[in-house]
Amino acid sequence: MKVLKILGIIFISLIAIVVVLGLIAPKNYQVERSAVVPSKNKEVIFKNISIWSEFIKWNPWSELDPNQKVTFKGAEGTVGSSYSWSGNDSVGVGEMTITKLVPNETVESDLHFIKPFESKNKTVMSMTPEADGYKVTWQMRGSTPFPMNIMNLFISMDKMIGKDFEKGLNSLKEKSVKESEAATPPAEIIPNDTDSTTKAKV
Repeated sequence: MKVLKILGIIFISLIAIVVVLGLIAPKNYQVERSAVVPSKNKEVIFKNISIWSEFIKWNPWSELDPNQKVTFKGAEGTVGSSYSWSGNDSVGVGEMTITKLVPNETVESDLHFIKPFESKNKTVMSMTPEADGYKVTWQMRGSTPFPMNIMNLFISMDKMIGKDFEKGLNSLKEKSVKESEAATPPAEIIPNDTDSTTKAKV
């Protein structure tokens, strides 16, 4: 009986600890990174963040499983269009769906992770003019229900996901600059007639 009593006290103490940690642990999290794309071609940049078949060419997780299965639904670049993937343990299974579009400015999406764990997040990619290009900001917001939010005391989503955002934005910058340069027509060359001279009349 004494052993059972001790075990009961330990069990109640553990529950109390979990409850306290769950109350003080943050439930919401946000990851945000930005990069300046040195290009004035806003259409090219927006295409790369709003069209899923272009997005997968620079997003940082595509290369983790080149053989992952990718499916597109709806008219790309429009509200309601979605992109789903299924791959190895590094990429898992999930889906992104565009919920709001402001041409050449903002793309908002619902991000649904299914495996290896389930979570639902909001993502926003926005463009603002800056210097000789556009500043692209990538943001993800989400929440962790009790008691899983306790993990937020020990794991930083910002540090864990932020480095992937940085890598992806660098790839976006390289892709957009390359495509912008290819889309820019060559400057017109005006021949300089060095053979023509003008002689003053005497």
